[in-house]
Amino acid sequence: MKRMFFKQKYLKYILEGKKPLEGRVGYDNIKKLKVGDYVYLNGKYKGQIIDIKRYPTFKDAVDENNYKLLIPDIHSVEETVKIYEKLFPLWKQRKLGVYIFKIKVFV
Repeated sequence: MKRMFFKQKYLKYILEGKKPLEGRVGYDNIKKLKVGDYVYLNGKYKGQIIDIKRYPTFKDAVDENNYKLLIPDIHSVEETVKIYEKLFPLWKQRKLGVYIFKIKVFV
């Protein structure tokens, strides 16, 4: 089973059902994930990938998805994009692509 790691704050939101969407850039391990794959969240909780969408940038992804489903404690689209751009610079987003995963958690 594949693994995905999250900061504790975001893992808590996922487990509470407040964060069903996860955004990552297309590193090789991310590109290998498929709809239907089971994943261990932080090596402890079982989840399943139920949808994957690809975008050129996080701005495009956030424009199409409810930003609150990606980062529940944020108050605007712009703030959400800034957070992702700190983690993944724009050049990296454009080079690797942005993947938005919908994750179902079994708790």
